[in-house]
Amino acid sequence: MLRFIYILLLYVSLVSCEKEKKEPNNNDTNKWAKYFEETKPETHTYISSLELYDENTVIFSTMEYMDKNPLYIVRDDSLIAIDTSNPQKQLPDLKLFYSAIDKKIWCNDNAIICYSPKSKNYMYWRIGSTIGKNSSFLKKDKNGAIWEATYYDGLLKYTNYSCTQYFNGSLFGEICMDKEKNLYISSLPPYSNEKGVLIKYNYSTWDTIYTCSNNSYWVAAMSFDNSNNLWFGVLSRSTIGVEYGGGIIMYDGNNFVEYSISNSGLTSNSVVELCIDKFDNLWVGTYDGGICKFQNDGTWLNYTFENDIQLSQSFEHIVIDSSLNIWSSIHFIGLIRFKE
Repeated sequence: MLRFIYILLLYVSLVSCEKEKKEPNNNDTNKWAKYFEETKPETHTYISSLELYDENTVIFSTMEYMDKNPLYIVRDDSLIAIDTSNPQKQLPDLKLFYSAIDKKIWCNDNAIICYSPKSKNYMYWRIGSTIGKNSSFLKKDKNGAIWEATYYDGLLKYTNYSCTQYFNGSLFGEICMDKEKNLYISSLPPYSNEKGVLIKYNYSTWDTIYTCSNNSYWVAAMSFDNSNNLWFGVLSRSTIGVEYGGGIIMYDGNNFVEYSISNSGLTSNSVVELCIDKFDNLWVGTYDGGICKFQNDGTWLNYTFENDIQLSQSFEHIVIDSSLNIWSSIHFIGLIRFKE
């Protein structure tokens, strides 16, 4: 959301290796597929962003120092590496939106692809969403401008011919938009003695609407439901685990309602990702607690995959295609897909 930068610090000893991409291994019992093999690290992929490219195609970027190719799509159940020297060759509906020496941005009706060759955190390629009610690194506003949340350059706004910088030197994690296309942006506290904030921009003023309760806490994921309520997950940059983090918070424009492991069916307070589907169900990616589903009738379902994958993993991205397949990425392992 970077929603996984805190976990990266725990794994700095990993080394890069060449990877052979595999077709998914299906498990009929659990109705899910994986695009890697647990016992073969060479098939593992560190996914940095994941979005829908079209109704039934997902696109994702990888940390380039761990993977020989930084951009992939999954179409018709086939994993396809994208030639990043000319992504429009394989993705002809992409349109170049912005071009400069240190930045290129393409987009279609669903996705935004951003290339930053001077990135300081190996995330040279990032994917955002032009539509939808879930947060991402990049969003297109009501005037057609594209906004990017960065870690070293503040908040960037692109038009076809210009780039405007806001809050230079600040770190930002995620961008979300409500029904009126107002922007909600989460800050990333650079130090453990600071608190992350959530700010709203209505195209004229910037307002802080939420300050995290603890130092090092930040809003790692956001999503709006059909009633325009904002749901967001609060994560700790210093400590991750079931009992750490701020869980989920719902904001109706006036009041905040908190959900945690102590008062709900949430399986971990370390919430990494949120995604609301077209039925108004809230899907939650967690660290150490699998994927949770907070259903529109107020009940909870939990998917841990504990018979197949080590549970002590972070489910970092969730997108849902038009066939109701749920796609997610597991930290430092790779892509999974399942259907209820």
